[in-house]
Order: sequence, then C-alpha cells, then structure tokens
Amino acid sequence: AGLLMNAVKLTGTAVASDRHSGTHQYQLLRPASAAGGQPLKLRVHASSILHRTAAPWLVFSGVVRGSGGWLDMKEVSTFDPLWLHQLAPDMYLEARSKTPH
Repeated sequence: AGLLMNAVKLTGTAVASDRHSGTHQYQLLRPASAAGGQPLKLRVHASSILHRTAAPWLVFSGVVRGSGGWLDMKEVSTFDPLWLHQLAPDMYLEARSKTPH
C-alpha cells in the first residue's frame, strides 16, 4: 500500500504553445504542495507508454524534475480508484467523491 501515497488523479490538460498537444496534469490524492503553497505540477514522463494518454488515475514510483517547473512521474501504472477502499480507506472518500459517474 506504500505506493498509494503516490496515487494521482487527472486534473486537466495544460496547453503547450509550441506543441500540437497539451500536457496532462495530475494532482496527488494526499495533500502536498510546492514551496509557496502552490500545487505540484505533475505529468507523466515522456519515456512512458502512458505519456500521450489521459489516464484518469495513476500511481508512480518516482519523479524527476522536468522543464518549466514540472515534476515528471516515472514508472507509472493505471489503477482502479475503488481499490483505495480496500487498500487505503483514508484516501477512499477523496477518490470516490471525484470518480466520474
């Protein structure tokens, strides 16, 4: 259950002015912020097969600092947010309340 501390949800797509497609932005389910209280800017690392997808829920094992203040998630995998109920009940309500119906 330790990797569930690195569970994220898709929050939107940041449009890149120099690219044809945008960058999918994610937010940690657990509370965390960058210096100054700003939310962390998380995206899937370009080397991942999931880089161009908009997976609604991911878990990652590490991050590297990317360009433009982004944190690039490495070794990502999709997951079903309902699993949080069994594996991490304290995160369950957050994921359940934000799961699209």
